[in-house]
Amino acid sequence: MKKTLLSVLLATCPLWPSAVLAADGSPSSSSLMVAEQNSLLRRGATDSYQVVGSIPAGQQVKIIDKFQNAAGETWYRIEYGGVTGWARADRFSNQPPSMLVGKRAVIAANDIAMRKGASPYYPIVKTLSNGDVVSIIAQFTNSLGEQYVRVEWAGVKGWIKAEQIYIPEQLPTLLPAFMNVVQSSPVRRGASVHYQAVATVSRGQSVKVIDLFVTHGQELWYRVDLGHVRGWVSEKVLSMSSTISVPSGVSDTSSISGQPLTVSVSFANVRQAPSLKAKVVTQLKKGTKLNSLSSAKDASGALWYKVSLNGKTLGWVHETVVTKSYLSPPASEGMQKQVTTVNAALFAEPSLSAAVIERIAKNRTVTVLKTTDGSPFGWVQVTSASGKTGWMPAFEVKAPSYVYVKQANTLLRRGASSNYPSLKALAANERIAVLYEYHGWLNVETSNGVRGWVEKSSTSTVALNSLVEPTFSTVNEDAYLIWRKTSNFRISYSLLPGNRLKITGSFSYAEVPSTDIPGIQTVEWTGSSLLITFEPGYTFTLRHYSDRLALKILETGLKGKKIIIDAGHGAHDTGTIGPSGTREKDITLDTALLLKEELERAGAIVKLTRSTDIFLELSERTWIANSSDFDAFISIHADSYSRTSRGTTTYYNVSSNFNGPKSKQLAAIVQKHLVQQLGTYNRGHKTQDYYVNRKNALPSILVELAFLSNPNEEALLKTKAFRQKAAVGIREGLEEYFSQF
Repeated sequence: MKKTLLSVLLATCPLWPSAVLAADGSPSSSSLMVAEQNSLLRRGATDSYQVVGSIPAGQQVKIIDKFQNAAGETWYRIEYGGVTGWARADRFSNQPPSMLVGKRAVIAANDIAMRKGASPYYPIVKTLSNGDVVSIIAQFTNSLGEQYVRVEWAGVKGWIKAEQIYIPEQLPTLLPAFMNVVQSSPVRRGASVHYQAVATVSRGQSVKVIDLFVTHGQELWYRVDLGHVRGWVSEKVLSMSSTISVPSGVSDTSSISGQPLTVSVSFANVRQAPSLKAKVVTQLKKGTKLNSLSSAKDASGALWYKVSLNGKTLGWVHETVVTKSYLSPPASEGMQKQVTTVNAALFAEPSLSAAVIERIAKNRTVTVLKTTDGSPFGWVQVTSASGKTGWMPAFEVKAPSYVYVKQANTLLRRGASSNYPSLKALAANERIAVLYEYHGWLNVETSNGVRGWVEKSSTSTVALNSLVEPTFSTVNEDAYLIWRKTSNFRISYSLLPGNRLKITGSFSYAEVPSTDIPGIQTVEWTGSSLLITFEPGYTFTLRHYSDRLALKILETGLKGKKIIIDAGHGAHDTGTIGPSGTREKDITLDTALLLKEELERAGAIVKLTRSTDIFLELSERTWIANSSDFDAFISIHADSYSRTSRGTTTYYNVSSNFNGPKSKQLAAIVQKHLVQQLGTYNRGHKTQDYYVNRKNALPSILVELAFLSNPNEEALLKTKAFRQKAAVGIREGLEEYFSQF
């Protein structure tokens, strides 16, 4: 009886000394476990007790005891972070600490969901892409047997499947980074040996790594910037031995020594020791340049830099008040470099006021003999292709960076001050190459080689109206090339001979993909338009959104194409009624159902706006089209005017429909096949502002099969044979439409 009473008392007051007993009254041995999800520590073993602490998911904790309360719940008494309390037992696992914890990995696929917990049922906190680098902070096997790792990316923490990461033997800590070539190799257009070689790197060469990619075969590829060209090499080709980028939060202070830093806040405190409690010895203004001598972490894990200014040691600064700068390694003696600017000069001495020996055209090759550091830029001694030796500013042979002019008539000046006379007025969104920066001014070069100065504040790193970040992906088994729009601007297109698509509009620049795109021969930016040449046997559907431009790349043929069929009218909206009482809504629905059968037999995917006698607003019909990923829209109607009116017509829209060029092409082809099948009078294909065409984002047409107001054509429309011929004619038209560019 006393034991039973004790059990009751323990259930209501588990913090009594006797609570160190397990539910059966026996002592529980301490052990290490891993938090499966975020957990609260409470003063007692029920949810009604006060919270005394919290445990993040993935953390290893010490279990002091366990207890089953009156509700039958098992709780653990836990020691974590110097706090002791109680937490639900079902939130912990006895998995051993992972050997992966502390390692850095690369995301090995696109659109990977980082979740709040180690299960696909948890909400998504971030979506990661192939090439993103993460730090592993925990590992867990859930109840389904799935292996998950808890990772951190850009300060965001969450869980992803272990199969979605790749852990290489070496990995740059920050991009861009410089690495050594350990074996000569082709540089390829894409991350595979199957892509065309665009350059070659030689053993001993130092290259700039700007991106990462993991193939389906779990092989890491590095994207390198060689100045004159960018491409991909396998991880086997490069070595970390000369990487100079610096990780955030490293514990190896030797890699921090000599690191240039810049104060990034209005006033930065410099302290006597690496602690927020240490005395402040001085304050530094924003923009102050520092040199880190070493680094250390405080008790909370925050990184501190021991810094000097003008050779004098000052103290310690917190990682949040400075930004890191990275110095490019010196060009190797004898290295071949391409001139990347338009108006490059070879000087007799490393000075802009020295005599000019020779002008060297863009993309010409020079041999680097020597490099020197300088402010605000360095110099390289080179030998030109003509055999002349002299000096060039280092920016003449570096990969150019670009900015865009914010407003029209921004002045390009002779010097870094508004007091200097202007050279010319720049256009809004004009793209200019940055040579170097000096006191808030940029020394720049225009596309035709004019050099001068503009205020940095009058430029932007992104054009106001540009198509940027082209990405290739597969969505619902469809292949897409998608550009991000920097703003919501107008876009139009036209079809050119030779399987070419010309995209124009009110944008000033478009980036081209850096890798080969299946089905596309070339993507070119001409300076005023985006010109895309397709491989034979391919066509496209183009969709224009406020924030992106999506090019769906299609193999020719009707199979797999997605078609929306819209049966006009319905329910109380009968449409026109013929002399003998035939209702248009019945003719259109039956023809739509017959057309669906025809298209599906040919391998197409079909969606009906209505399959029964219901009413849809015109806006509902276009919403179905505009919210879909389909390739064409066909609206079926029967015409009406007079008893003698006759024939078949197909309508399209070019004034409002973005896909006007494709709609016109579709209308001409479908009209041709319809009249061939029906034997009706050919009224042609015509432009018209019908709502379902005008408000449609897809290539769309409206077909008037025949005149229901004409007794003779009404009689034809009433027959199943005529409607079947109409279905065949439209299907034949779609087959031809999708079989050509």
